[in-house]
Formats: sequence, C-alpha cells, structure tokens
Amino acid sequence: MNPVGGGAGNALSHLAKEWAQLGHTVTIVTSSWPSLPREEVNEGVRIIRLDCGRRRLDRSRFIEWARFMFLSSARAREWLSPRPDLCLAFMAVPGGAAPYWIRKRFQIPYIAELRGGDVPGFGGKDLWMIHAFGRFLFRPILSRASAAIALTSELEELARKEAPKLPIELIPNGVDSEIFLPGPKKASEFLEIVFAGRFAQWQKDITTMLDAMTRVSQARLTICGDGPDRGLIENQVREKGLEGRVRIKGWCSTEGLMEIYRSADAYVSAACFEGIPNTALEAMASGLPLVLSDIPGHRILADQSNALVFPVKDALALARHLERLINEPALREKMGEASRRRAVESFSWSGVAQRQMEYFRQVLAREQKS
Repeated sequence: MNPVGGGAGNALSHLAKEWAQLGHTVTIVTSSWPSLPREEVNEGVRIIRLDCGRRRLDRSRFIEWARFMFLSSARAREWLSPRPDLCLAFMAVPGGAAPYWIRKRFQIPYIAELRGGDVPGFGGKDLWMIHAFGRFLFRPILSRASAAIALTSELEELARKEAPKLPIELIPNGVDSEIFLPGPKKASEFLEIVFAGRFAQWQKDITTMLDAMTRVSQARLTICGDGPDRGLIENQVREKGLEGRVRIKGWCSTEGLMEIYRSADAYVSAACFEGIPNTALEAMASGLPLVLSDIPGHRILADQSNALVFPVKDALALARHLERLINEPALREKMGEASRRRAVESFSWSGVAQRQMEYFRQVLAREQKS
C-alpha cells in the first residue's frame, strides 16, 4: 500500500511486477491520478487507486495523506478476498494505516518498508513539519508491525529510536539494467553531465551544482525534473550566466531519460539527503561515473571504483571532481564500466525482489511459530 508518485512509486512498480513473475498474487492500493483507471491488472499486478485528490505527481499534501489513510482503511475489506498472507506498508506513513487496521481486525501480519521521508529525523530540520505530523502515527505503526525493511543504515538507526526491538532488514533499491544501457560516447569539447530529480532546493541542492558549473568552463549540465523550486533554479541559471551550458528539460519519460543517460559522460548529485536515488542507479546501469555528495544514501552506491564523492554543499570540491573527469578520460571510462558492473551485480530489481520475498517468508515463519 503506497501513494502514487516519486521514487517510491517507481520502486514499488518494479518490485510488484517481479513478485508477480515469481508466481505470487500481488495487489497494490495507491492514490488515483486523472489519466489512470481506478482499477486494473497490469503485468499480473492488481492495482486499486483511491480518490485522494492528488494534485501533483512530484509531491503530496497532508490532506492527501489523510484521505489515503482513511480510504485505504475504510475500504480494506474490498481487497481481502482472497485473504492475503501478508501486507506491506510501502512507506510507513501514510501507507501503514490500513495494514495497521487489517492486523488489528483480521490478524494479518504486515511489514513496514522505510524509504526516507516517512521516518522521523530523516532529512533533519527540512522535514520537521512532515515528521511533526507523522511521528504520532509512525511509532504505533512500527510497534504493531512484524518487521521492517530499510533502504539504508541511517534509516534503520532512526527507526530503532522509535521501535528498538523491531526486526529490521537492510535491502536497497534496484534498477532495470536491461533497459538502462550504456551508449556510444561521442567526441566533444565538453564534459556532458546530467542530474535528474525533483526541484526541491532544501533536499536536492541544485544550487551547489550550478555554483560548481561557474568554475568549470568545459562542462555542460542537463537537469531533468520539475518541482516547487523550478522558477528559483531557472533564475539562478540566468543570474550565474549559465544559460549556454545548463539545460533544464523538465520531467522526462523513461525513454527520454534512457537517451539522455546514453549521451552523457557523468551523473552528478549534490543532494543533502536521500534514501537511495533511483536516477543515480539508472545512471550507473547506463555506464556513467558518479559524482555524489557524501550522504548515506549515496555511499551505498559509491565505491572507489565508480564514484567521486564531495562534502555536502562544497561546490569547489565538486568542481575539482568535474575537472578531473575532463582531464582524465581513461579514468572516466574505467569508472563508467565499474558503475555498470556494480549495477548489474548488486542492484538488479530481480535480485532485490528475491531478497525481499525471502525476508517475507522468514517473517511469516516467525509469525506462525509465535
């Protein structure tokens, strides 16, 4: 159970299809969107969409959270036939309200999947309003859960402050390495770099990337995405004199992103906090070296073979890394090959789905013994 949109929606879509291919019956309860049917079966996955008044794909409002929690709980009987073995709260808040009620009423166990913004303390002061609202829901949801899955050790540590005895398994995001593929590189006088994500300055810190670009004349940056701070970023591009070297594409389809990654030389992110960013994984699978801020969600993806890491908000250090990639094309190629290899070996969706399913079985076995 999970509202539509964002990286969590993308991850759940992939995982659900993998679980269905393994022979399991999968039902997703999510928010509606005008262009999508209220109910359908897609690649073996039953999808039920509730009218929560969703206005945007890139973010949701408190009122939409409240509607989802109420409607998913009030209509839970509709998707309990046949009776499921397990519920998954994909993001504890707001996704955990219905599984909490279902367990209380029908004794069906559930697992909370912790992905970032749903965990109090994640993102520091920037998410304080969300966490002030969500904390009083998060703790009881975790207290009744049979177990939890966390993307990163940071999320695990934060969750343990609320539920010290809860079993928590670390399982990362994945990527479809069969559609995100390396492309032929073309000779260019510029280093072509790309970033894809939500235009939310308090999280993604696109300004640090722009500041680095003012120091590196032989680089061009393509930014894919949209969000509340798009106007701010567009103004900064003009004010910093970067209109000729920074291109803002807006939201891109999967096919559009595939093409952009294939024509790029590197992927960059200056985010202040992340779960595990899907776009960085897609760039890895596309054979791009990574240049990432030093945060827990990035460290899982980066090692010395495929990534250069810089301190958060340090535009000078980022610029130095970009200069290095410009001056050392052999290193750039070697890092790109390492990214592709790491994505295939450690982050395939099929592998992540199988790890999760094995954990589900372990949790159910414990439940049956208790």
